[in-house]
Amino acid sequence: MDSIIVEVKKGYSEKRKAQRLPIPIKIDYKFLPQKTSKNTFYNTYCDNISGTGLGLSFDSYLKKGTCLKLRIHFPGDVQPVAVMAEVAWCKEVAKTKIEPCFRTGVQYTHISENEKERFTLLFCEMMMNYFILGEEGEKDRK
Repeated sequence: MDSIIVEVKKGYSEKRKAQRLPIPIKIDYKFLPQKTSKNTFYNTYCDNISGTGLGLSFDSYLKKGTCLKLRIHFPGDVQPVAVMAEVAWCKEVAKTKIEPCFRTGVQYTHISENEKERFTLLFCEMMMNYFILGEEGEKDRK
């Protein structure tokens, strides 16, 4: 699949395999392998999502290739979609005395066949709502 080139600020261009939607979606995540015996997931929201990955913010640097297990809570659906992913890139975007902020791009590495079907249906529905109803219509569905 050819990359889509998207013009971004300051004259830089970015290569992505898919356009991302700027929709905040609840994400549960845990790092793999789990460093503790607890089966603990942490909560956050993605900044954007596509069919191939999503953007997250963390308070610490994540090394490229770091593996994560994600549960994506699509708007209007009760059961989250389970996805395996890995860090594609991570860069510091803000540094304060209280807390640094690292923008992190993750790409999906594995979705089971059942989850892949659900992901595709839910993502396509969300994308259609976003483009037909606009961002405000998508917010109303949450």
